[in-house]
Amino acid sequence: VERLEAPCPDAPSCPTVSIGVASQMPSANGWLADLAAAADAALYDAKRKGRNRVEPDRMPAAAPAHGPRPRYSHRIG
Repeated sequence: VERLEAPCPDAPSCPTVSIGVASQMPSANGWLADLAAAADAALYDAKRKGRNRVEPDRMPAAAPAHGPRPRYSHRIG
């Protein structure tokens, strides 16, 4: 978004994007609320760490057969 150089004549700076990402296997009880809370927490994590970031959720995940899920943090641009 920042690279689009959108005109921002009256703004002190141009828009930026912070994204929180979460994933979870569906279950019978409350998984959707847990998923939304995890994505929200990841979003605020991204905002704390700076502009133009994508941050993953911090929910513990069941380890798949091939090992634990990798953790990524990525600055965009």
